Amino acid sequence: MPKLRVTIHGQILSELKLQPGQEYFAGRGTQSHILLSNERGISRQHVKIFHDGQTWVAQLVSKYGGMVFEGHTVESLPLAGEVRFSIPPYEFQYTENSDTVAQAV
Repeated sequence: MPKLRVTIHGQILSELKLQPGQEYFAGRGTQSHILLSNERGISRQHVKIFHDGQTWVAQLVSKYGGMVFEGHTVESLPLAGEVRFSIPPYEFQYTENSDTVAQAV
């Protein structure tokens, strides 16, 4: 089962097992599935994680701030295998097999 782990400064903030048909939001808004603190540049709904029928996708929904993958700012990122991206200062790790996340720590 796919899993998303969010860390800040090396500390685990959140872990979610992703369910197809669900949308997940990360941001500072109280309705977000992944609650991020009011850091500079973090919107109430900053990024959306969803399954598009074929793969999981991380999509920037904020007008400000960004999502960084391999040193580049991206607006959308397909998630497959193991993918790491950030919304500074937060780090996101997606893995398709949740057992892999547990072993990676």
